[in-house]
Parts: sequence; structure tokens; C-alpha cells
Amino acid sequence: MKAKFLLFAAFLSVEAWAYLPEEIVTHKCRKVLEKTLKKNASKDNWVRTVDPQKDVQAFRSPTENLGTWVEIQTFENPYLFVFSPDKSHVYKFSGKDCSVLTSTDTKAMNFLNYKGDGFTDLKLKELVKADKPSMIYIWSPDMVYSMSEMSVFKQVAKEQGLQFVPVLDMSQSPEEAKKLSSGHGLNIPMTKLQSVELYMREGNLHFPTTFIVGRNRISDRVFGVLTPQLLTERVLEEVAAINRVEK
Repeated sequence: MKAKFLLFAAFLSVEAWAYLPEEIVTHKCRKVLEKTLKKNASKDNWVRTVDPQKDVQAFRSPTENLGTWVEIQTFENPYLFVFSPDKSHVYKFSGKDCSVLTSTDTKAMNFLNYKGDGFTDLKLKELVKADKPSMIYIWSPDMVYSMSEMSVFKQVAKEQGLQFVPVLDMSQSPEEAKKLSSGHGLNIPMTKLQSVELYMREGNLHFPTTFIVGRNRISDRVFGVLTPQLLTERVLEEVAAINRVEK
């Protein structure tokens, strides 16, 4: 009986800190981190990201608010960042007693400073909420295949009844991108990536990167170029998953 009780207690202990990445559930500041994560509506869907420096781990998770993500950096005195389209917020915790040392609003992420035509989280939200699914195709003139193979993605989207939404790499000049893409017979809007949500989902690490969205669902990213057959199979899988979502 005693063994069963200890096992049950251990299970409860792990469950109590379900808001934290598995790698840091025993962190000394877990209580205040969990409280702050709940306050910011973390979904507890953690992804390991690039460590900011040696012996420091970093983890990201989406929240219940599309376009807002949280990130933990595990210094001796940990940091918690909240990234959103309008601003960022930084919590710094004490390495001694884990109290909140500072809680400060800061500027939004640098790539959001673009003043031209951008694919924002508001535009993404419209597509995500729609019953009709869309294919978001993030491309860059630095990756020639993302231009030369765009017609394949556009055709598959058309055949499967999806809206095709091309989105330009956030680091590119729309003017230069227009010149280069015209050489591939492309006549598309130069709408730059301005979405925190898609940035955090690593939509900018390689081109093309594609997402299928609709009915409050965003697919895992479709990475790189696929043959028409493989792309069609992947699209059908994602559309089926979207259609299973209740309205």
C-alpha cells in the first residue's frame, strides 16, 4: 500500500508541473514559472529552440491566443518572454528565491517593423477561422526552387479547392523579389511575412515552407519541395484533419 501511495504521489508531482517542458520540471523556480505561464495562457506544447548561450536551454510554446508565444530561458535566474504582434514582455526571476525581479514591456520583434503590405497574424486568423482551407506558401528569391516550383503548389491547391496564399520571406525587398520572381513567370503580390505565429512555427527557416489552415487548425509545416503526387497526398491528409474539426 505504501509503495502504491508513493507512486501515486510521484505521478501527482509530475502532473502538477505539466505547464513546464519535461527537461525542466524539477527547476527550483517551477512554481512561479507555472503560475506565470498559466497567467499568459500557455498551451504547454513545448518546442526546444536554439540555446541563447552555453549551459542555457530555451523552450517555446504557443498560447491560447493566436500570434502570442512564450519562451523560457533557463539561466540560474530564469527568464520568461511573451512575444505578441504588438509588443514583447520579459519576466526576470531571482536566482535566490525565484521572486519576480522585473516584469517589463519591450518593443515587438524587429521583423514586425515593416510598414508595407504584410501577412500579419490578423490575416492569418481570418484564414484559420474560415471553413474553406487555405495553403500558405512562404517563399524566397534566395531559394530558386521556391519560385520555380510555386506553380506546382498553386495547381495542387486549386485542384483540392484550397485558397493559395503566397507569402514573401520577411528578409527580402519586395521590389527585388518582384523582379526575380517575374523571371519565373510569377505575377503575385509581394506580401511579406509579418506573423509571429508562423515565425515561431519556423516558417522562415527554409523555403518553401507551407502550412494548410482552416477551421481553427494550423498544420505542421510542409518542408521544401514535393512532387505533385506527394504534395497532393499531404494536402488531402491535412484537409481531412481540418474537416474532422467541429465547426
